[in-house]
Amino acid sequence: MKRVAVIGREFAAGGKRLTAYVVPDAAEGSRDGEIISIMRDFMRERLPHYLVPSELVLLETLPLNHNGKVDRRALPVPAGNAVSRGKDFVVPRDEIERGVSQAFEQALGVQGIGVHDSFFELGGDSLSALRLFAMIESTFNTSLPLVSLFEHPTIAELAVLLRTREKPITPGSALVEIKRGRSEMPFFLVPGGHGGMAEMTLYAKLMSYLDREQPVYGLLSSNTSVAERAAIYIREIRRQQPRGPYALGGECVGGVVAFEMAQQLIAQGQKVALLLLMDTWCPIDAGSFRGRFFDRPLAILRSRRLVVRAGFSNLRRMLRDRLRHQPRFRAVRWLYYWLDVALTLKQKTASWVCALKNVEATMRYRPQPYPGRLTLLISSGNDQKGLCRDWRRLSKGGLVVHTVPGDHKSYIRDTPEATAKRLRILLDETTARR
Repeated sequence: MKRVAVIGREFAAGGKRLTAYVVPDAAEGSRDGEIISIMRDFMRERLPHYLVPSELVLLETLPLNHNGKVDRRALPVPAGNAVSRGKDFVVPRDEIERGVSQAFEQALGVQGIGVHDSFFELGGDSLSALRLFAMIESTFNTSLPLVSLFEHPTIAELAVLLRTREKPITPGSALVEIKRGRSEMPFFLVPGGHGGMAEMTLYAKLMSYLDREQPVYGLLSSNTSVAERAAIYIREIRRQQPRGPYALGGECVGGVVAFEMAQQLIAQGQKVALLLLMDTWCPIDAGSFRGRFFDRPLAILRSRRLVVRAGFSNLRRMLRDRLRHQPRFRAVRWLYYWLDVALTLKQKTASWVCALKNVEATMRYRPQPYPGRLTLLISSGNDQKGLCRDWRRLSKGGLVVHTVPGDHKSYIRDTPEATAKRLRILLDETTARR
């Protein structure tokens, strides 16, 4: 190839997707389909899946501006929403593949998808993954582990899983199968944020880097007290694993619920082999925390009239301006982050209501000393000194601290490999100690 330009384009189904414009070397003499296949193979070998362009457009020349640089505004919009087809394009071959293909097309907003095309190379992200799994459950009346999309991202591979999947959907269960495996010690994870399926897809990406045989389950949020949530979750996990030792974890405010789960399990005579708190602040002094970090910001966010009148874009701008020069509000940056998520107004409002209830329930919780050992996983951009000090006060069995790169927003979303590497070591050590 002679030259390449890559840009992000907005799509009707939501979100941006990468489009690559390629000027092939005429001396190669290959056909368009062969060039596209060669380019895709080249990028798959060198780039993570989320950086592989969804579309490849072949051009004779790239448009240039008067400075001799690529004029990105003059690059042609790809015709329709069809996928660029390479030489390995294969149409769906049976009813299951056709059903999965229709789910791909609706979730991604593209047409003409081959059974070997990768969901992520077509522009898939966590939100479109949620749409895809909802459509698969509706079409086939069965559920797949969320991590299956990361391990089997094509129509053909998912169809194989569906042919062998007989487990029906369990209505009303808080337990979500994130990753299937054969290990006798599953890892149960309480999510942070609003604790919904959007978080689960992020955790699925993280868990895809774990050992192939390590099962992982997530626990969907319920708007109750920390102690009540813990009791509900324990009933769920004991249906899956009747007896200990248990491996528990919680991310952000979910770590506080995991902490209470461990307390209740020990009170029931069960053993907890691992209690992992992932970037979890300690509510040991919740009154001070509320006054310093939450009262004023939440007063802004609770105003429904403000949200409706100003709209989320203006509310984001206002929050940014108010919080920019006030370091004491850094703990609520995750609230500002929710304004930037590609959800509808109704979805954002529901997420916020649930997230705020979870935070307020956590601040009402009064933790008691824990008889076992706590393991704390902290992002390098977090308040490591403060978190370690507070959790050490509650741990009678000692505190083990591990640091991973990133901040609270990025250590799972942007650097999952590094975080998963540390998590894999912890789970392997826990299994070996059984």
